Order: sequence, then structure tokens, then C-alpha cells
Amino acid sequence: MSDYKRTIFQVGLGAGMLLASAVLPATAGDAQLRQGFPGRRISGGTRSECMAGSPPVVALNPATNIGQTISDHPSVYFVIPDVDASYNLEFSLRDADGNRVYEKSLNTRTDQGLVGIQLPGQALQAERDYRWYFSIVCDAQDPTQNDVLSGWLRQVEVETVAESDFFLAAQDGIEAGLATAEAYRAAGLWNDAIETLVSLRELYPDNASVRASWQQLLQALELEAPMNASVAVR
Repeated sequence: MSDYKRTIFQVGLGAGMLLASAVLPATAGDAQLRQGFPGRRISGGTRSECMAGSPPVVALNPATNIGQTISDHPSVYFVIPDVDASYNLEFSLRDADGNRVYEKSLNTRTDQGLVGIQLPGQALQAERDYRWYFSIVCDAQDPTQNDVLSGWLRQVEVETVAESDFFLAAQDGIEAGLATAEAYRAAGLWNDAIETLVSLRELYPDNASVRASWQQLLQALELEAPMNASVAVR
């Protein structure tokens, strides 16, 4: 588990604890956030035969295509189906000028299920938009055949809000963690809400409340149907 995930649970777990640095994102750019950014969250539908007949690759990102975070090393999550063929997967993060900030390579043979790509610390500058690309390399000699997902990431500056708004009246770790995830989600911090629930899934895979909250998250992300097509998220 990453240091960021540990921090969430050190903060969130325990009865009656406060979510440290209880936050709301800054309001700058709210209109643009509501309108959304260009992007693509679900693979398939291209002219390429790449991964034909398999469940799609799905990016866990809001329908607006931009995820917000208060972390200085957030993760971007993808669901990669179990396929027979071996395909290289390329993740790339670029700044507003198109400069490469971070890259990582994966492969469908070794990277399957719910996969998080964690950015290195200090990769992002606050209140700047970064675009990520996740490519399924169908033909290394012809990039036009690649199936490419894309989305945006923004690290936001935050404001402290009334403690009562984020008071966690939880009786155990699971309830506190779920309350933390809901607080992030209510504040529009989708990346942090996803990260928290991923951690809960890892710690409590059979807990009914965790599974229900996960399904509610998928519904809120408008990804329930494509995600349910993959056994990786069940």
C-alpha cells in the first residue's frame, strides 16, 4: 500500500476523528469543471481489431474527464481485462504545453484487474491542468491503430471548512474510511475518493458496505455498466 493510502487511513480511521485538513477545492474554474474536458474513458470502437471481443479497458475518471486531487503524488486507476494476447500499455502525463511529465509502461500479460499508476511526488503544480494518455499499443509500427484513452488531472489548492462538516462519527475503521471517501466525493475530489475506496477494497474485499459504496461510486462516475462487464472489479 502506498504512503498516501496509509496517510488516508491514519487520518480517517478511529471513532470520532476529524478528517485532517478537511477541505473543499478552490472555486476557480468551476464553470469549466461542470462543462467538462475532452477525453475518453472506455476503450473500443476504433477501426483497429486490437482486443476485439474482450471487455474494455476502463479509466476511473469522472464523466467530465477531469479528476481533482489534493495529493502531491496521486494515482490514476484503470481496469485492464484478462486477455489472451499480449499488448503493451503506455501511460503518459503531459502539462498544458504538451511537455512530458511522467511515463510508465505496462503489459496486459502482467498488469490486469484494477491497476493504479501513481505519479512521483511533486510531479504536479497546483491549479494547473495536466492531460494523461493511456494507449493500448496494437501495432508498434502504426500508432494510428492504437486504442487511446485520455483524461485530465488537477491538483487543487484547498480551503479549511467547518470541522462539523467533516466530523467522522464512526465506530470502526471501515465506517470511518467510507465517511472519508464520501467527504472527498462531496468536495469534488474524485481522485482522492477513488483512492480511498480502492484502499478499502484491498483491506476489506468481502465487506458488504465497502462493496456497496464501490458500486455507488461506479454509478456516480457513470461507469457501472462497462465496469460490470469485467470480472476484475467484482
